[in-house]
Amino acid sequence: MEARKTGIEGVFIIEPRLFKDDRGYFFESFNQKEFDQKVGHVDFVQDNESKSSYGVVRGLHFQKGVHAQSKLVRVVKGTVLDVAVDIRPLSPTFGQHVSVVLSEENHLQFFIPRGLAHGFSVLSEEAIFQYKCDNFYCKESEGAIAWDDPDLGIDWQVPADKVILSEKDSRHPRLKDLVLERDGASAKALPIFLYTDGAASGNPGPGGYGVVLKCGTMGKEMSGGFSLTTNNRMELLAVITGLEAIRRPNAKVEVFSDSSYVVKAVNEGWLANWERKGWKKSDKKPVENQDLWQRFLGVFRRHDVTFHWIKGHAGHPENERCDSLAVAAAAAAGLPEDEGYVLSKQARQDNTIDFGE
Repeated sequence: MEARKTGIEGVFIIEPRLFKDDRGYFFESFNQKEFDQKVGHVDFVQDNESKSSYGVVRGLHFQKGVHAQSKLVRVVKGTVLDVAVDIRPLSPTFGQHVSVVLSEENHLQFFIPRGLAHGFSVLSEEAIFQYKCDNFYCKESEGAIAWDDPDLGIDWQVPADKVILSEKDSRHPRLKDLVLERDGASAKALPIFLYTDGAASGNPGPGGYGVVLKCGTMGKEMSGGFSLTTNNRMELLAVITGLEAIRRPNAKVEVFSDSSYVVKAVNEGWLANWERKGWKKSDKKPVENQDLWQRFLGVFRRHDVTFHWIKGHAGHPENERCDSLAVAAAAAAGLPEDEGYVLSKQARQDNTIDFGE
């Protein structure tokens, strides 16, 4: 079998090896050993089959929390368009989808991991659809997204007046109206916890930033560094990087930073005053790191963000992890200069005039 990666992490299009002769054909529809090697180990526990006529759209379905399911799907009669939508809020492809035509002729299979919504449309007169699941169905854990959610932009390849839906599938909410965990758990607003830290040796000097994101059962780490920068820029860039990684709109975000510079700028109104005064401080001097603060405002205003100051190097596990990420990033070889810092430094030098004695 050949397992082809797609634009969404963990989603595979699988093409079995087909043996044909005058009698017909043979292929292995599933081989645990080969699947483990090329996709990853999954313990399938249930096989399902459905029959549908042309125009039927089923989906977009998922199961929540501990009842989330991975699926391996195929068509044994007819043709369908199969669709997987990434609903993992910290995924870089959140809200994006992959679609593939599955048919009795091409024998393709589609693997959809936990954390994605799934659906299909029938393109032939009728279709028989089979799929394996790695978790048992649980009615109380059902979740779904509107098949025609305009934000998803799915072309189901069936004219709108020919679409056939169940009553339930005709009234699902849009993705933006759901709050989701990694495993597709729909619940009350689940906050995203963002932990950040930055460091610069010599200040200015080599510097780095570290980010830890947590949402429900999902976590993500990020870091980066520069050969020449400042501590404050790294502290601020860490927050920006974390916020930019959150794809879910209007997310509730709790930020934890040991930078008084960053936290006070937001909580004590410094930032609002700087923007209102054309990025000038009370002494009429230009605000430092204006490039980053403007970038910060662009992403800050997309979410509901609350800032908390925590004491650094005081045993807070996530803060300590961010510090380790930042230090490691700053020590990496071949780092670029922080262009924003270099340009601002040059601007300050250009505005300094030496009148001599």
